[in-house]
Amino acid sequence: MDERLHVLEKLNDAVQVLTTGKGRIKERLSSAANAFHMLKQSDFPETHDFRLRFESLWRTLTAADRSDDSFVAAIEKMSEDKAALLALEILEIISQYDDFLKGKTVARDHLRGGGWQRG
Repeated sequence: MDERLHVLEKLNDAVQVLTTGKGRIKERLSSAANAFHMLKQSDFPETHDFRLRFESLWRTLTAADRSDDSFVAAIEKMSEDKAALLALEILEIISQYDDFLKGKTVARDHLRGGGWQRG
């Protein structure tokens, strides 16, 4: 499978869990992180800050420690509001990535002031 489509598939899995999964936002965020935990920063193109944004997201999701499943512990320690902001970040990243794959212009300030916008 084309690596770009693999990344898109994993991000889509995460969005599916976030938007239709059961449980509170922290439980859905944990499931979403599990859906894409195998992705690496290098799986993303260097353009449009994809790598930087993914690495920042993953660092926040694994802030508790550095074990492979540390995102579960880190998410449980964060507030519901912080979890909601991280869920929104995932949605913004996939929106931008999808536009990138479709050859659309990608610009900042989409979903929440500092996010991404379809151009």
